[in-house]
Amino acid sequence: MTRKLFNSFISLIIICNSVTAQTYWIPKTPFLDSLYNWDKSIGQITQTEEQSFLPITINGVKTNQNIIKEKKSIYILIDGTGQVYKASAQNSTQIAFTRIDYTFYFGYNFNAIDFVYKDTIFSFGGDGFWHYNGQLRYFKPGYDWNIILLNEQDLASKKSNIYLPEKSKIFYFETDLINQITNQKKEYATINELNLTTKTNKILGKLNFDFSTSSSITANIPKLNAILQNPYNFDLFLLNPVENTVYKLKKNNNKYYDALFPKTNAGKPCNFFALGDTLYFTQFPNYELHSVVISMQDFDKEPYPLYVPITTPFDYYKFSTFLLIISILSYFIIRYALKRKKKKDDEKEESQPILSNDEISYTSIEIDILKSLIKYINGNGYCSVDHFHSQLGVTYKSIDVQKKSRNEFINVINAKFRSIYKKEEDLIIREKDENDKRTFKYIISQENLALLNEKFT
Repeated sequence: MTRKLFNSFISLIIICNSVTAQTYWIPKTPFLDSLYNWDKSIGQITQTEEQSFLPITINGVKTNQNIIKEKKSIYILIDGTGQVYKASAQNSTQIAFTRIDYTFYFGYNFNAIDFVYKDTIFSFGGDGFWHYNGQLRYFKPGYDWNIILLNEQDLASKKSNIYLPEKSKIFYFETDLINQITNQKKEYATINELNLTTKTNKILGKLNFDFSTSSSITANIPKLNAILQNPYNFDLFLLNPVENTVYKLKKNNNKYYDALFPKTNAGKPCNFFALGDTLYFTQFPNYELHSVVISMQDFDKEPYPLYVPITTPFDYYKFSTFLLIISILSYFIIRYALKRKKKKDDEKEESQPILSNDEISYTSIEIDILKSLIKYINGNGYCSVDHFHSQLGVTYKSIDVQKKSRNEFINVINAKFRSIYKKEEDLIIREKDENDKRTFKYIISQENLALLNEKFT
């Protein structure tokens, strides 16, 4: 037996001995029973109290456990361990949960953001081994957890986050201002965005207030693109990171307080999740399921945004590089334009007729045509191509003959005009017709019309 095969055999023995199919039967509460029979996914169930559904301990200490609902399945995740248990059976009073993972390494992801995205369980961030992390992990039944590469790592925990499955985004508050490894301090708390489609992290801006402090309500309302919170345990707020807005419950509106904090000693609200505009929750440690409908009409928009965008520091190196590239491109563009202009000028100069001194006068035919053009332009403001062709006698000729005859006539007339009147501009000027950009019209300036009217009339 080779050494490689021997090591694989030993690893298989370790796996078989270390991980067994553990199953726990626990009481069927109204909360678990409702989730078990709901035929739909719930993106995230947020907890405001530590809960132990399964009798699992670490070093004799109860573990905190998170609930995940994916279509017809319920999962319990043991916080900080990577262990995943799936509801596998039920009877009239109990539900069975069976372990389905092969996780060995744990302790790095306490207080992670656990959620369901496209029928897959994900876990984002968490703390352990003396620091927070920003890792994005996903779970495949029967395997260990796998990591997804992100563009950068921003520290994340479940203190406050807004998960919007339809937008494939998580907005989370980064409020821990001291890096446990470097002791480096942040100047302010931020709100960050994780794009689950592009697998990219980015900081959106500086939080106006630390909305994650001592909040006994943390409830995602995906339909409203918002999270419902009561920071400092007073006043209810809806925080919308998509619109960068904050909404506050209207004064004297006790509808939500009466539902969430009944006068009877019912316990603290916990296990929040929303379906449409209905918010469901339990009253810890009781697991009866309660609900309240969230209406935007009960809230007023606050005059300040949720966060202030952070301006990017000016990068002189990037600016200098950009300026250099623009300068080089501009140089070549200007050089090309000048070269093209020179070529056109040369062509225009070559196209002008060369006249001897005894030719610098209008012929009788040219005078007749000019008189007709002047009369037409005086009446209409311009001469059309068709009228031009009729005067030249080429109306029924081919387009090439019409164009050649028209250009030759205009070039001769303009050359004679410049020589006779010692002017630099042309007499007959061609312009595009505003009504039909495909055709041209021919005009003579008022000043030049006056000169010709005086000569020919």
